[in-house]
Amino acid sequence: MLVLTRKAGESLVIDGQITVSVLGVDGERIRLGIQAPPHILVLRQELVKEVQVENCRAARKQPIAMNGIVLSPLAPAGVQASKAGSVAS
Repeated sequence: MLVLTRKAGESLVIDGQITVSVLGVDGERIRLGIQAPPHILVLRQELVKEVQVENCRAARKQPIAMNGIVLSPLAPAGVQASKAGSVAS
């Protein structure tokens, strides 16, 4: 991991395509501005898992587990939810 120190108003460039600018600092909070081409997806880290789960659900390729509940894409509607480790009926 590359660690840099930047002040408000300063930026860094990634691969000549992405610019990350420090817009402001307020206590422990930092406002960042990110400019990237439209084909590059920029997400907050906490949303990455949610997007992966939704993509799997949309693709219906594998069972999805959220909060200990397993959702099977192959089960008929109304029979798909079960607790992890138990059998759905």
